[in-house]
Amino acid sequence: MIEVDGPDGPSDAGGLPPSIRFAARFVTAWASRDQDTAFALFRAVAESADTNGTDD
Repeated sequence: MIEVDGPDGPSDAGGLPPSIRFAARFVTAWASRDQDTAFALFRAVAESADTNGTDD
């Protein structure tokens, strides 16, 4: 779980904008050496950015 200190005190990452929440999840997975989660998050971004439909 990712905790965020906000002006109203601690909160979870659910209150963050989607792009910041995604980045926080990726960085947390990478820093924790959770390669399966980090790779899955990376693939989600890479596949959505693939404009020519190729696997590479």
